[in-house]
Amino acid sequence: MDKPKYQKPPKKPPVESKRIRKARINRELMAKAAGQTAWPIDPKVASKTMAGPVRGLPRDIEKFKAENDYEHNPPHCHNCTHFQVHKRMMINSIPVHNVPDMCGLGSFRVKPNAICNAWQGRDGSTLES
Repeated sequence: MDKPKYQKPPKKPPVESKRIRKARINRELMAKAAGQTAWPIDPKVASKTMAGPVRGLPRDIEKFKAENDYEHNPPHCHNCTHFQVHKRMMINSIPVHNVPDMCGLGSFRVKPNAICNAWQGRDGSTLES
């Protein structure tokens, strides 16, 4: 006699918590008020097709970036060859000496997103080129 094959019991749908249900209902109501449809069910599809139904962001992000000349890595101190990163010397887990972010040319403190006329990229490019 053949044994009957084991069949897995059907999976129960995940239980939606009150907080998640409230957020979903609010999102649907806001989308309805804005005249838009609610988010797609699959989050992978949602992340690639639209950034948000209520925020008014474009569905095709790459197209939006191309139309608005988006720069992925614009010039700023953090990607300059003269930028020196913040350093902290430790002795027995006690900070002994802190060196803030510095410019190697002028030896002054800089913010990573700042820029000056002496900027030189890591590939040798300058602001004029």
